[in-house]
Amino acid sequence: MIDRVFAQAVIDKDKVDQLPGSSLTLSSLFSGAINIILTTIALVAFGSLLYSGFMYISSGGDAAKAETARKNIVWALTGVILAMLSFLLVNFFASIPETDFSGSSNNGGDNSGGGLTTTADFEVTTASGGSLGNYNIANPSQPFTEQFLINLPTKPSSNVRVSANIQGNLDLTLLDTAVIFTPENYSTNQPIRVNYSGKNTSAGSSTLTFSSGSNTKSVTFLIGND
Repeated sequence: MIDRVFAQAVIDKDKVDQLPGSSLTLSSLFSGAINIILTTIALVAFGSLLYSGFMYISSGGDAAKAETARKNIVWALTGVILAMLSFLLVNFFASIPETDFSGSSNNGGDNSGGGLTTTADFEVTTASGGSLGNYNIANPSQPFTEQFLINLPTKPSSNVRVSANIQGNLDLTLLDTAVIFTPENYSTNQPIRVNYSGKNTSAGSSTLTFSSGSNTKSVTFLIGND
């Protein structure tokens, strides 16, 4: 049985930052400009250090001249050190990946951008032919893994994420929490697997919910309920 629900399609947030007609982004341009400025400051400070060292050597016993050169050396060294530290900090923070607060992840744990969204249709089928409405566990002492296959019937314009979660009192574990579809792999089945431990000894139920945004579809696992 095939049930259709609606999913969120996520637009790549990196494209929002991208300059029209170019592969460059505003963030990369800003980082590059900062590095150029810091490099210039470091070169000027280093040149000042060399000049102050020459002044100190050529002071010829002139105490005032030597003191001025010494102060200039201290300031030049300070400038070089600060420029180097600033350069390292800028590049360190630029290398940190952006955090996605949308909670998106695929079944490998990767995040897929957030922000602007649209809608897309997806299909869910059970690999073993079980009903998506109620799934009666006939032998509660027998462990098993049930696999649900997700795919898109039509090609989306951007990435589509379908997530899953379980709530209830049965000992069920999600082996995959979400799947991500791209315009290239939209028609390929992707699994969301659920493992049952076989440890429940009394009646109970748990609900597996597929969701994307406010759109949901549920499968209820039952023990001792016909």
